Amino acid sequence: MAIEKQNGQVDLSLYRPAEKFCGKSVVAKYMAEGGDPSVDSLFFVKLKGEINVFTIVHWDINSRGIGTFGKLYQVYAYRTDSSGRLMENEEIVGNGAMTGITGYQEGAPVLFLYTTSAAVKNFLACGRKVCH
Repeated sequence: MAIEKQNGQVDLSLYRPAEKFCGKSVVAKYMAEGGDPSVDSLFFVKLKGEINVFTIVHWDINSRGIGTFGKLYQVYAYRTDSSGRLMENEEIVGNGAMTGITGYQEGAPVLFLYTTSAAVKNFLACGRKVCH
């Protein structure tokens, strides 16, 4: 696995042996959205008997006119499909708890809880509900 940053975009790439060289496949592209993306963490978790690759990505946001600024976070997960490719695990990525802001949203302070691998693993261990 490799995190490759170029031109305001971050690629999550997988390198596998292929004949005499390594073959590269891009698993995900994180695009600039207001700010450039930053991958804060890359880790692995076994879910339903499968190893999933997780990333925690953030973007700096600044919409002070509406009182929203700080960091926007998204937790992504990828699992192997039947052809052996890594595909987005929609059950995780689609869970509303896996995205949020740390900073201010419309003038009110907010704190996204899942900014570390330990916090995400705790969330998963608690049955994908918020627990501490």
